[in-house]
Amino acid sequence: MDKQKAIIYGSLVVVILLGLIHLNDPFTGDQAFFILFGQMMDEGFIPYKDIWDVKQPGIYLFYYAAGKVAGFSEWGVHFFELIYWALFAVYGVWILKKLEVFKNPKVAWFFPLLTVGVYYAIMNPHKFTQVEGLVGFPLFVSMTLPFYALEKGKNVFLIQLPAGLFFSVVLFYKLAFLPVLGLYAIYLTHSALPSFQFSWKKVLQYVWLPIILGNVILPTWFMLYVLSNDILSLVQNTYFEIPFTIIQEVNQKDFSVFLKATLKAMVIFGPLGLMAFAGLLHLNKKNKELIGSMILWCLTGMWVVYMQKFSYWDYQFLLFLVPLGTLATIGLDFFLDRYNQGRWRYFFFVAVLTMAAAYGWFAGKKIPPLVKYKMAIGNENQIEFHNYHNPAYSRIQQEVAFLKSPESIPGPIYVGGNPLYYHLSGRFQGAAIIGWSFELLTTELWSELADQLDEGNVPYIFLEIGYTDPRFLEERPALSDLLRNKYRLMRSSEEGNWYTLKAN
Repeated sequence: MDKQKAIIYGSLVVVILLGLIHLNDPFTGDQAFFILFGQMMDEGFIPYKDIWDVKQPGIYLFYYAAGKVAGFSEWGVHFFELIYWALFAVYGVWILKKLEVFKNPKVAWFFPLLTVGVYYAIMNPHKFTQVEGLVGFPLFVSMTLPFYALEKGKNVFLIQLPAGLFFSVVLFYKLAFLPVLGLYAIYLTHSALPSFQFSWKKVLQYVWLPIILGNVILPTWFMLYVLSNDILSLVQNTYFEIPFTIIQEVNQKDFSVFLKATLKAMVIFGPLGLMAFAGLLHLNKKNKELIGSMILWCLTGMWVVYMQKFSYWDYQFLLFLVPLGTLATIGLDFFLDRYNQGRWRYFFFVAVLTMAAAYGWFAGKKIPPLVKYKMAIGNENQIEFHNYHNPAYSRIQQEVAFLKSPESIPGPIYVGGNPLYYHLSGRFQGAAIIGWSFELLTTELWSELADQLDEGNVPYIFLEIGYTDPRFLEERPALSDLLRNKYRLMRSSEEGNWYTLKAN
């Protein structure tokens, strides 16, 4: 086997192996709600009408597709995500070679390692399939395909069409990413003008007309779905009114929380960032558009993360993985170029070994549990593996055991707290409004939730321990009145309270 094939196969094998060791990773609350959403869609429930959340539909369509392709389970979702990232890796290698941004073309085959490989190395169950990570694929396509069309000079219109489609995929994941695309659009226009002799008319005709046409495909389909299900006002309220009400009513995080999360992300991405910095030093005529796009991605991405002042979760910084990995691949080309010239050899070895050691250490920590629980193969080993990574599994399984007995009342339940209660009980949500983030519900949403529970005669309501505090309930009179008038306390534990209809 020659050296190039060894690089190709070695890179892909490492990435796939890193993905395979996560196939049986457990869900956390976010993933449990996403898969609930997908399952209910599969059963004919209408998003935003029968099951509601403030997010855009992209993540729920991802879980719906994952369930249909590989099954509505932990294994199915993780397997589908591995396919997703494998396709990204293939596209990334292809487009980087087509753009000819490397002096050493073999470097392109390290791109999967420095993006997808790092992704799987640093992941924990809470971070998997989060929007900020998944959006890296369509956003990267949106920022690279247009430049390939300009460089090729042929069939520009046809190549820009799919680029526009991926623009809309980005926004389907989260509208908050619009500033990233907006600044990139300005940069693309500036870069395209010399290719068309500074003719604005030709730039509009060959660049933006096809991108706009491609960009309206998904929104048109979604609008037809919305109109056919008579949920236009619901969607409008969800996307454009409720978020502003939340901003007014809900307490925001302090800047210190953002700073702490940023510092943590810098530690995790530090080795990759050092190699990415070397990529900036490799700026030349061939790669300037790509480097410029990745810099814009990072700068506007930081602003997007900062503006999400209700969370500052560590997974939100996954937004920077793809641009840093891309710049790090260019940085590797920079070091190899200097190495071949007999220069910077010490720095080359230090940079590569530092990165390999750091992310090898992250990945290595995942091996002992796999060995201990025999690769999570078999039902018993899988249960123990899930409990090791997420102890909530065993506690919740005990809490929902009664729901699986013949004496329990069939039908949906409602959970104020972790959506794993739905996943592990096999029950659907008995009201449209999500109970996973009670802190973000406005006064109007609390009233709507109480009405939905009242009209639905949900047989069981569970409130996690943090939501059973009398002061919390007093501040939500719609819910407390419903529980007092229509429900009785059925059982109580360290996890929370179960309520059932007084008629039962």
